[in-house]
Amino acid sequence: MNLLVKEFKNFGSLSPEAELDFQNRVVRHEYKKGNFYIKEGQTSSGLFIIEKGLVRMFYRKGDKEINSLFATENEVVTSSRTFFFKFPAKENIQFLEDSIIHSISRKNLYELCNLYPEINTIERLATEAYSLALEDRIFSLQTLSATERYDELVRDNPQILQRVSLGHIASYLGVTLETISRIRKK
Repeated sequence: MNLLVKEFKNFGSLSPEAELDFQNRVVRHEYKKGNFYIKEGQTSSGLFIIEKGLVRMFYRKGDKEINSLFATENEVVTSSRTFFFKFPAKENIQFLEDSIIHSISRKNLYELCNLYPEINTIERLATEAYSLALEDRIFSLQTLSATERYDELVRDNPQILQRVSLGHIASYLGVTLETISRIRKK
């Protein structure tokens, strides 16, 4: 079964017809390390799940890159601005490792939602789960200390520490490289 279809089925069941139509609209892609899925200013994107690999989402502020998300195998990624609202992206989605993904375009997912009520319901539930994750991230950045944010990353995503550079991790936590080095020494 396609990974994206499998992920959607975590939120509800699909009729055989809906599942087949969904599977037929999902496309498998391979990206090399350093390639971009979407760059700031672009408006065309889809929603994808990672079969193999690692991506980061980041913003640019002047010459600085600010990481906002890391995603690995079996995680769903999209640019909300472009996917849901067709606005130009503010963020970049870049592959940090050679990666294999399974994606669906906005157009195809919305056609499926219109054809199959169960997909519409599942898409809403998945979007709610994504909103909760974003709210948790905002809460973490605004209320936790740097040490608490690092501890949360270690607890929730320890594989990231093995696969992502310390500079990217520092940016994700909103601290300097020196600060993260001090935190790690403790």
